[in-house]
Amino acid sequence: MAHLQEALKIREQYGWWHFNTALTQTNLAQVCVLRHDFQSAADYLLKSRSILAKCTPHHEQRGHASLLLAHVYVTPPLYDPGQVSRYLQEVLEVLDVRQQSRSSSGTLMVLSCAEHCMQLGGWRWSEMDPYLKVVEQLLKQFEGDLSPQLKEHQVIFEKVKKLEGQGDTIKAEQAEELTSHVVAACHFCNIFYDDKDFRELWRRVEMNIGDQMRVYDLT
Repeated sequence: MAHLQEALKIREQYGWWHFNTALTQTNLAQVCVLRHDFQSAADYLLKSRSILAKCTPHHEQRGHASLLLAHVYVTPPLYDPGQVSRYLQEVLEVLDVRQQSRSSSGTLMVLSCAEHCMQLGGWRWSEMDPYLKVVEQLLKQFEGDLSPQLKEHQVIFEKVKKLEGQGDTIKAEQAEELTSHVVAACHFCNIFYDDKDFRELWRRVEMNIGDQMRVYDLT
């Protein structure tokens, strides 16, 4: 933290509106996440995001900052399902699924983001179908990769495909199992909390958004 803060002071002297300033702030945010100081993490990420939006709007680091922000707003101090959804959508806009030049890490970000979006849609088929197509398309880029993380992504895809005949009806235990796989597959989830703890926090967001959708349907 001390060295990163020193780096940020140097950046202030040589030009604030620069990609490396944003990168330093994102790195500071990740240290704050490890310390469970989520408010400071959000502050650094919002500054990083604003610089990237101005200097390099289509760079993967902007998607990185937005995905970290989505996860920060899952945590109890800053819990806000609306912000979680907003920043997940922003990742998909920045890291356009049609890009061919995206790095492997950028592709994995989009993959996890699409899976989180399916999760927040309550695993309802009418909500999931566009995201599932994104997941299917991206998994083809990793064909032959046998890493544990990719296996989790493949499991999610196969289990969601089996829901097609169920329409918008899903059992609680199915939702719980799918959320477990999504959290296990997501690199960002795994730097925040113990796997089990963060899974429960995501389920809270998922159910909250589900309640909002039911109210919307009634009105």
